[in-house]
Amino acid sequence: STNHAWSGGGLTILSQYVAGVYPLEAAYKSFSVKPTLAQLNQVSVNIPSLQGLIKVEIQKTSQSMTLKISVPEGSQAVIHIPEGYRHVSINGSAFQLVDPKEMEKGIEIAEGEFTIIAN
Repeated sequence: STNHAWSGGGLTILSQYVAGVYPLEAAYKSFSVKPTLAQLNQVSVNIPSLQGLIKVEIQKTSQSMTLKISVPEGSQAVIHIPEGYRHVSINGSAFQLVDPKEMEKGIEIAEGEFTIIAN
């Protein structure tokens, strides 16, 4: 197991607070992704759930952030884009954020593979 006393705390902080993956329902049937990378430019987490493996990869540059998310079958995710980004595309379909407060609700996505680009 990788969840030993000397690594368990760090893994929880990385997954839940840095990558921002947090269960909204039991067994991650519904979960949120609300990254807080601070000074990091890249983070990747894999979280096993009863529905399957949740994968989140985040890369940040000075002008954009790319999130690659795998939502297992039978799950859904709520994606929160950090402040400062006004344009978002999901798998190539773009839309503009007119009100940053809209992002407080998040973007709901169902099962599947998603690439989300914010700039």
